[in-house]
Amino acid sequence: TEAARPADSFRGQPVVERHTDRKGREMLVTQTADLQAGSSMSDGSRLYQLYEAGHEVGASPAGMVDVAFERSHEQMLQGGNPAKFEKVRIIDIDVYPPYRGAGNSGPLLDRVEKDASSVGASEIHGAVTDEGARSFWKHMQRRGYELDEKGTHVSKKVGP
Repeated sequence: TEAARPADSFRGQPVVERHTDRKGREMLVTQTADLQAGSSMSDGSRLYQLYEAGHEVGASPAGMVDVAFERSHEQMLQGGNPAKFEKVRIIDIDVYPPYRGAGNSGPLLDRVEKDASSVGASEIHGAVTDEGARSFWKHMQRRGYELDEKGTHVSKKVGP
């Protein structure tokens, strides 16, 4: 993947990644939400959506990843650095059927990993809720993601 050029946008959203998938399609990752005030478990979230370039009018996303940025209770009580987060939780990740098997989940995870590093997070993690998700995360072990013994939680250590 390559970083997007600064002025890139797609449907009014900033383009943060570009790549050509294994089927030769130019794909874009847009950032559709920025860090916002969240619940007590999370201090903010971001949503990234994957689109096929050149399909601006009426385009449906080809995939997405939704993440939450988390601080520990201790960090919040001690008034830690507001730009630093300890973990990034993947709430949901999906690449829709016509775009699966073409290398499109990697750029979504690349973006999550870059964000995790930029906010000082030490870990990316998430729940694994069904057999399809378990199969996906087993495949992502080649990227350093680890499933727990029960196959219900995935994590990856990262660094700034």
